[in-house]
Amino acid sequence: MEALLVFVAVVVIFGLPILAIIIAGRTSSRLYDLEQQLKQLRSDLRSSAARSERSAPTTICPADQHAQTIGAQPLAPEPALSVMDAPSPCEASFPEEEFTAPPSAPDTLHTDTGEPMPTGAARPAASRRFEEQVGTRLPVWIGSVALFLAGAFLVKYTFEAGLLTPKTRVILGGVFGLALLAAGEWLRTRNARIAQGVTAAGVADLFASLLATYNLYHLLGPTTGFTLFAMNTGLAVLLSLRQGPFVALLGLIGGFMTPALIGSVEPRPGPLFGYLFALQLGLLAVIRRRRWWPLAALTMLASPAWVAVWLAMNYRPEHSIWIGPFLIGSVVLFVGSLYRTAGESAAEAKLERSLSCAGVLAGLLMLALLVNAGNFSNTDWLFLGLLGAGLMVLGCLDARYELLPWLAAAAGVALLIAWRILSDPWNTARFAGVTLGLGTLYALGAYAAMWAAKRPGLWAGLSGAAAIAHFLLAYWALPEPLFASSWGVSCVLLAAIYVALSAPVIWRRETAAAYDAALGALLAAATVFVSLAMPIELERAWIAVAWALEIPALALIAGRLRVPVLRVLAAGLAVLTTIWLFQPGALRYPLEPGSFFDWILYGYGISALALAAGAWLFRRQDATLLAGALQGGALLFVFALVTLKIRHFFSPAGLIAERPDLREWSTYVSAWIVLGTAFLCFSRGPQGKVLRAAANIALFLAGLAAVLALCLAYNPLWHRESVGAQRIVNWLLYMYGLPATLAAVSAGVALRLGDRPLARAAGAGGLLLLFVLVSLEVTQWFRGEYLQTGACSAAESYSYSAAWVALGTLLLLVGILTRGVVLRWASLAVMLLAVGKVFLYDTAHLRDLYRVFSFLGLGLSLLLLAFLYQRFVFAREPRSPGYP
Repeated sequence: MEALLVFVAVVVIFGLPILAIIIAGRTSSRLYDLEQQLKQLRSDLRSSAARSERSAPTTICPADQHAQTIGAQPLAPEPALSVMDAPSPCEASFPEEEFTAPPSAPDTLHTDTGEPMPTGAARPAASRRFEEQVGTRLPVWIGSVALFLAGAFLVKYTFEAGLLTPKTRVILGGVFGLALLAAGEWLRTRNARIAQGVTAAGVADLFASLLATYNLYHLLGPTTGFTLFAMNTGLAVLLSLRQGPFVALLGLIGGFMTPALIGSVEPRPGPLFGYLFALQLGLLAVIRRRRWWPLAALTMLASPAWVAVWLAMNYRPEHSIWIGPFLIGSVVLFVGSLYRTAGESAAEAKLERSLSCAGVLAGLLMLALLVNAGNFSNTDWLFLGLLGAGLMVLGCLDARYELLPWLAAAAGVALLIAWRILSDPWNTARFAGVTLGLGTLYALGAYAAMWAAKRPGLWAGLSGAAAIAHFLLAYWALPEPLFASSWGVSCVLLAAIYVALSAPVIWRRETAAAYDAALGALLAAATVFVSLAMPIELERAWIAVAWALEIPALALIAGRLRVPVLRVLAAGLAVLTTIWLFQPGALRYPLEPGSFFDWILYGYGISALALAAGAWLFRRQDATLLAGALQGGALLFVFALVTLKIRHFFSPAGLIAERPDLREWSTYVSAWIVLGTAFLCFSRGPQGKVLRAAANIALFLAGLAAVLALCLAYNPLWHRESVGAQRIVNWLLYMYGLPATLAAVSAGVALRLGDRPLARAAGAGGLLLLFVLVSLEVTQWFRGEYLQTGACSAAESYSYSAAWVALGTLLLLVGILTRGVVLRWASLAVMLLAVGKVFLYDTAHLRDLYRVFSFLGLGLSLLLLAFLYQRFVFAREPRSPGYP
């Protein structure tokens, strides 16, 4: 009795839904056919009516003629109706019901030309699409899921009630799944959407039945279970070609979950990765045929995930022989299955390229993890090299993948660095061999690919970059060179090799302009090796010199061979030279006390000459911008050379050994004024702009140092500094008088060149230093060697007033003689300062004859000042006899 009840339950639960789906599918199919026939009939009717109206004269039916004869007053107009909304009596032989679409499926009418016709029953397109999604698609998938759950819950019920044996349960589940598959195939020609849902439910039910058979009831062994799962996956993939992408998605999920669901006692990488490779092959074939690109992305994520899980949980070194070929094969599958074919749109081709590049990057990442997990074994390095070689072939054949070999080379260098850092102890010979092998692979492989590639410059750049990177890596990690007697000799040999490799390119570029960039890249690699040879064999201070000397060499090669791309390398070397010479570590290079010929002279002097030569050569090639930049760099090196030589003179023990004093700062100010004035003198000609800018910067720095250091921070009035015991002729003349004189000379040069703002600024700075000099000389006269000691006496205070008055008078006389406006204004400023001091300070603090002489001298000086202004500066015209 219980078995009968179970049979009835199975029939009711499984048979009725399947029968309902079949009936619904047939009904939907018939309804769809009727709708299509009705739409065709309506379209034919419209077309024939339109042709009749164009070809035949207008016919008035009796009803219409009778309406025209009735009544003198016209009837009120009624709303216009479409042809289908209000048919005329002439169309009485064609009942409206025969041509009106059912209310449940309104359609837009079309004319014989294909244009839509207005209809009052038409609904908005958006609402129709929403109704279509909700009414035709969503029930299919919900019903499919409901069928799958019905089978699962029935098995669960029979298990809990103990009605059927385990074999009977799984057999019934399998039969139900097969019945759903058969129903889906039967419905495929009648309603494809419902058929896809039914087939998907059948595939899911078979997966559930197999899972219960193996994991829950243990009725199958691992091999049999794995085989059945694989067969079900293959069945799902094959059915997806007929049924749709959702079935393929179920096959993808079930296929990649099968190894995890089955498992094994001992890790067996061979069968696992062989199965995964076959699964990828089938899935990607279907994806390529049907263009289901989202499924390709899921496949690309699932395969590397299995490799990552295996490396984290079950990996042993002997497994690499299976994982490596699987990863390389997966990359080949992704690139091959997603390779562009004829007839594809640009957007589709771009999507395929993005997916294939992502697959390559995933394989490259997994291979890098394999190399690290395998403790950098030779086998793992071999697989990485094979992938790099394959990517170079791919990039050579298709320009869309030209950047992938760069990523492979970069990954190899990064792994070599990690090997050197993480492995302790490590095998030096094996590291040297792997470094040499990878460097040779990418250097020579890229050079070979250059001859068949569309952009040979990119491949020549890869060749040179790979050789340089692997050489520097070997120099950093190995105690001795791989070949030759020293690292410097190795650099020279590699430079010679790249010069030899450039010779065929020189011949080829005569007929193909695309090889200009390739020639530039190869010659750049040669120059880089030459520039590395000198600093490797010599001291660190010579590195910048070697880089700077490459600049005029590159300028010569660029001019002779007409390779403009070398200008970029010259600019880069100039930047590197500047950074190296101005790094903080350069100040700590050893120096011999008292030696003039040291690294400062060589490093900055030779570099300045090299940049100046490069600027001259590039200017002849009309590279004005680069020439100006190199000229500015040369002037910067000259400025640094002078400054550091002064620093070394005052601090023989080292450039940062001692703090600067007042004499050193005054020397800086004088030297910078001299440099700025010299730049001004040579600022005529095509290079004048750069020299003029350098002059302005040097003079500005000199003025800033004069104000902040000489007049404020290191002023001997409050900073203890010996100015000498001798009156008048002492260090004050050097520290303030010399900069003031040089500023006056600079102002004269600027005035002669027509730069009045610069001349006035330089003159004002010189006059400020002159005023400070006169004041400090008065202080030294009374206080001696150290000016901050002692108190100000009445005689000293009076001397300040007298000195300022005398200075103001002298400035006025010189200004009148030279017609210098700045001097006259400076005279007024000094005299006003003297007036203020006399009236505000001397009146309160001076006594006896000092006060008398202070006012007397001031009064006479002011009268003399007024006379000189009236007589020589603002002299009036002679008055006429009739003038009052």
